Parts: sequence; structure tokens; C-alpha cells
Amino acid sequence: MSSENHDHDPSNPHYFGLPLGVILATLVAIAAVGITLLKFLE
Repeated sequence: MSSENHDHDPSNPHYFGLPLGVILATLVAIAAVGITLLKFLE
């Protein structure tokens, strides 16, 4: 077993218990849905 500490891996930062990539993907998805709804409601 490896004793490496992945909590401080600078190549994969975690925020709120989630990897940064997951948070960015979620924000992009929310933005895309929001833009689509705004255009649909105009």
C-alpha cells in the first residue's frame, strides 16, 4: 500500500470535497442551461 497523501496533490485540487474538474463541469452545465432558458424565454 502506498502512503502518499493525495489531499495535497497540486495537480488535482479538491474544493468542498469534490475535484476541481467536477465543479468546473457543473458550472459550465449550469451556465449552458441558464443561457438556453434565457434565449427560450425571450
